[in-house]
Amino acid sequence: MKQFFTLLVTIVFLLPLQAQTCLPDSTLANADFPVQPPPYDPTTFPDGGINDTACINTPFDFVFSAVVGDTFNLGIAMLPLDSIRMPVSNAIVGIPTGLNYACNPPTCVFKKNTLGCIDLYGEITDNALVGEHELKISVQVFLNGSPQPINFVLPDGQLIMGKYNLVVREESFTNCATVSATSPFESYTTAQIVPNPAIGNATLEIRSEENNEAQLDLFSITGKKLMAQTIQINHGTNRIPLQLENLPEGLIVYVLSNEKGMISGKFSHLK
Repeated sequence: MKQFFTLLVTIVFLLPLQAQTCLPDSTLANADFPVQPPPYDPTTFPDGGINDTACINTPFDFVFSAVVGDTFNLGIAMLPLDSIRMPVSNAIVGIPTGLNYACNPPTCVFKKNTLGCIDLYGEITDNALVGEHELKISVQVFLNGSPQPINFVLPDGQLIMGKYNLVVREESFTNCATVSATSPFESYTTAQIVPNPAIGNATLEIRSEENNEAQLDLFSITGKKLMAQTIQINHGTNRIPLQLENLPEGLIVYVLSNEKGMISGKFSHLK
């Protein structure tokens, strides 16, 4: 059984929102340490930490892979785990302005015995941010049978040793981690729910540069799947009606995905 819990980050839910998202790495399902890479520690994990360098005015992308087991090590006992959850915003302390984060699953509710990942991405433009930034992540641990979470900041220096330090260098630095500013899916597709807030019914508006098929999923803000359907996307503007009468009120996350990637956002549903 896994003895640890995952490091996680959330998608920032802006309206409308397009966000790149990572894919879980199935090759890490049996990793000795369930967060890859683990925090840097000179004794325990000398190869851990964030090894990529972010540079000013250069797109940056770094992926944490996570494995959520079925138990949680409280230090004095192993307790059955239900899930690990992230706040929907401001979950990472110390993140430089210009960077953002997204997780998969997009609601950042990581159920036990599942794989997940967290994408730290964006572009830093302020030269004043050159230097080393220590990142800490706020998580909520839900144990089986308990409606109240245990709040943790990771790494905490007790159960989890080490550090996640992100180094930001000047634009002229020669060893920058460079990536495309957008994912392949985002490069040709945008999506939004209208109207927002929606009352009973709504329309998913999609603008695409090619024909393709995609999966549309709707989730509650706590991660419960509310609707799933396959849709055909045609070149140009697509307007797909959504029947929402049976969905609960509140914030709803929409996820549009296919083999090219994923874009997500949220909208309010009223009755």
